[in-house]
Amino acid sequence: MERQNVKVLPLVVLKTQFYKNISKDGGAMREAITKSNKNEIIIHSQTKKQGRLWGHTTPSKLLKLVEKNNGIYEVITKFPHKVYFDIDGDKTCDLSVVKTIILQYFPDAEMSVSGSQTNVKNSYHIVLNNYTIHNKEERDIVKHI
Repeated sequence: MERQNVKVLPLVVLKTQFYKNISKDGGAMREAITKSNKNEIIIHSQTKKQGRLWGHTTPSKLLKLVEKNNGIYEVITKFPHKVYFDIDGDKTCDLSVVKTIILQYFPDAEMSVSGSQTNVKNSYHIVLNNYTIHNKEERDIVKHI
């Protein structure tokens, strides 16, 4: 469904262009995608101060932004991209078990892992640096895993 007259608020946060939804109709992520150039990636931020924001930046600037734990994440919007997993479980979800399972399907995977562990929940974001998805068909295969 095409949304007409969707309004978003452009903001510059951390010297980076972001967009914020100003109605329940959304549109900020689409605005970030539309306004980005081919060398930029789409990012998402959720903070108590700013709320939910969508933006665009270069890969090198993203690396600088995440160094300081600003709560910013890359949004996968185009091909090719690396294989990735977003694992959320209770406090018994064991990272070493998750990694063993991934290695069964992706031998010799070079993993970059971020996330958090609390007394209630464990959340892991795992990127396989040496496995790439090139198109929708490959992505659908990985989704089944």
